Amino acid sequence: MADQPHVESTLKFFDQWNTDFPTMCASFHTYFAKDAIWWNTPVFPQVQGVEEAYEQILRPSNESSLAMHRTHVETLNIAQVGNLVYNERIDHIIQTDGTVVLSIPICGVIEFNEDGLIQHFRDYCDTTALVAAMSGEG
Repeated sequence: MADQPHVESTLKFFDQWNTDFPTMCASFHTYFAKDAIWWNTPVFPQVQGVEEAYEQILRPSNESSLAMHRTHVETLNIAQVGNLVYNERIDHIIQTDGTVVLSIPICGVIEFNEDGLIQHFRDYCDTTALVAAMSGEG
């Protein structure tokens, strides 16, 4: 993948999500630009920077009834065009005991800056089951 360095970075980023919650959070410090924007469908807030991502998306996913410990990303298709990476994947949200609590099909677009860091991270998916699981209704 030498000719697609951003695909390689994206796959490494996703691989770190499948370790544990602290490693997943640390991956955002490694791969996100300081002022990166994460837009995770209209249901969740658009966040800017790693601290907002942690406070408004990651931590609530861990502390809610969803109890996300790690996420196994099953990549179905991935391609790079210029500084954009397009990905089709299934995010399997896993609790501490290994239970897969939710699997979410997602299409995403990741835009890298000139330093090779993620500048914009956009995910498109149906969040109905995710919101229900986070609120204890799923």
